[in-house]
Amino acid sequence: MFSFFVERKKLFSMGMACALALALFSACAPEEDLLDGLPLGTWVSGFGETYTITDSAFTKSYGPGLSYSGTITATRKDGLGAGYITIKYTQYTDYGPAPDYEPTLKDADDNEYYVIHWRELKVGGVELSDAYGAENNAELPVGAVFAEKDIPSITVANGYFNTHSTCKKQ
Repeated sequence: MFSFFVERKKLFSMGMACALALALFSACAPEEDLLDGLPLGTWVSGFGETYTITDSAFTKSYGPGLSYSGTITATRKDGLGAGYITIKYTQYTDYGPAPDYEPTLKDADDNEYYVIHWRELKVGGVELSDAYGAENNAELPVGAVFAEKDIPSITVANGYFNTHSTCKKQ
């Protein structure tokens, strides 16, 4: 009977030692910190989207074709590790009518803009979202091409950017 208590005490001691080691390891394990700045570089999502972001240009491609590209005209913060990039389109893919939705690469007009939102910017990853259109608000602009005057209303709070793609840095 005495050996039962000794074995139980050993198991308890080993369990406490493991719990303490795990707690210390967890407390010392560095978490990847959010970065303050633009998500510069090339980023690839699990959906096959490739985003290339420089100080002055933004390009998104999907598969073999270009989805859109543009010159960065403005950036604005949306908290730590998050913000908006406004581009003036240079080109974008325009999809024809149903049922075929035939894609055509279109050169942009002078007043055609777009906004991209980023969040959770870290050394190796970021989440990116296109402005998909505001939900349930007929007064806000819709579509994938915006006029310059519309840019301030293209925000997360107004219902845009509902789906972010998790991207890894290349």
